[in-house]
Amino acid sequence: IEGPKGKLYKNMKSDIPNLMEKLAQLPDPAPQEGNFVDCVVNRRKFALNESNGHRSCTLVNLGKIALRTGRPISFNPDTQTINNDPEASALLHQPMRAPWSFDNLG
Repeated sequence: IEGPKGKLYKNMKSDIPNLMEKLAQLPDPAPQEGNFVDCVVNRRKFALNESNGHRSCTLVNLGKIALRTGRPISFNPDTQTINNDPEASALLHQPMRAPWSFDNLG
């Protein structure tokens, strides 16, 4: 994974200076609810929610697109688009089976 401040490789290897020290300075994440049934009953957000699922799937799909095209890709997480690569961009939104379409997803 490459970002504006460096690269992150397998097993947390990185060319980002002092990465582990920077990570240690970050605050601990807020506790997340891990009991799905309790979350449904009490209308609370479950740890494995749609936002976390979307981010995880996006990362995997971007890796597949990079492998399929044989080149690195540049992804804008704010617009959810691939920059300057129409072929890779076309792989972001595969055709859906009827009755689903991107128009009716909201």
